[in-house]
Amino acid sequence: MRLKDLVMNTPYAEVEKEMIEFNPADVQLHTTEYRRVFGDLLPMEPRDSHNVLNVVLDPGPSIFFESGAPDDELEYDLTFASWPLWLGSVIDDMTLAGFSPAQIVAYALLEMTVHGFDEKTIAKEADRSGLFGGYDV
Repeated sequence: MRLKDLVMNTPYAEVEKEMIEFNPADVQLHTTEYRRVFGDLLPMEPRDSHNVLNVVLDPGPSIFFESGAPDDELEYDLTFASWPLWLGSVIDDMTLAGFSPAQIVAYALLEMTVHGFDEKTIAKEADRSGLFGGYDV
């Protein structure tokens, strides 16, 4: 299952409830922005990806991409990853078993917006940081 599938099949109200539970101050401050980003994701075409999305609780929810190669345990920060790449990423089976769809989408949405609430702002931050050689990981 890809993140896009979860986004399409999970009501925003459930996602928002999980985001508020995890980070109430930020979500209340940016309610409109999070709702808009979720709406932007619905019609967006996912990008083909061999990446696997994995939620880890250590000490709070964190999300990592894994390369998807069986012997490769490479994990990397995905806060600069393009939203179509996020949407095309497969959800790890352990993550699907351990978290509700609303939790997975909520944690993803919070991570996707660490550097801004639109892709143009995130791309500028990625270029400034020099990480990953640019925004479109």
